[in-house]
Amino acid sequence: MTKVENGKVYGWFNFVNNKLELHIPLELEGVDGYNGTDFSVFYLDPDMISIKNDQGLIMAKLKGGEYPVERTQKDFLVVIELE
Repeated sequence: MTKVENGKVYGWFNFVNNKLELHIPLELEGVDGYNGTDFSVFYLDPDMISIKNDQGLIMAKLKGGEYPVERTQKDFLVVIELE
């Protein structure tokens, strides 16, 4: 479940077909400071994020670039390429 609570954004991700599906709460667009923000594109800096397991080993690296954002009934959905 995604949510915005006490100034924090809670999202989740899942690996599907060798890509990462990132879920971000739709309610983010109503939070002060984000009103009027364009949520149609999600930009990820190159080499910005690695996914590690509990032992600290890198499981995946996200490929930087611009990704289209889809609106679902509950979330913004961003499908991110893996390196």
